[in-house]
Amino acid sequence: MSANAGIGGRTPSFTQHVRVLPFVSLRNAWGHHPHNNKEDSPLMKRVISVLTLILAGALLHASAYASGSISAGKGINPRDAYTMGKALTFQKLVCPSCPLQKRDLDRDRALSLKNSLEARDEAEKPGTPDDEHINALCPGAGGATCEGKPDEQELVHFYLTRRYKL
Repeated sequence: MSANAGIGGRTPSFTQHVRVLPFVSLRNAWGHHPHNNKEDSPLMKRVISVLTLILAGALLHASAYASGSISAGKGINPRDAYTMGKALTFQKLVCPSCPLQKRDLDRDRALSLKNSLEARDEAEKPGTPDDEHINALCPGAGGATCEGKPDEQELVHFYLTRRYKL
């Protein structure tokens, strides 16, 4: 029998040679298969981490611009901003003694209010009756009485855009 004879006297297949010959290995000198490297190099990990951070930063930066010109306010979480905006809407804009009645507030009116709120600091206004109605909210016409209060116009804007999906 020859030295290469396998089990049962047959010539061994390639896989049997690999098992029989200890110096034949599919792994490189570091113990890794050359085409199936499951461990990335430290440089590759660093490059992937940096690219991930850049992508996340770009997405966060873009979402800040997509939210509109008026935000919920500094230090107020979205749930509180929504609740406060809803309360202000129905205390100062839509009530029996307010400029608007409850039946008047629908999606179209909410859009008109939103446009007036977004244009509050611009020289050109949308030209709707809501340009005057939003002055009931701080810092509208009563600027002196609004000192130290949150920006009610921002809170109402936040509520309207979320409630009516504007």
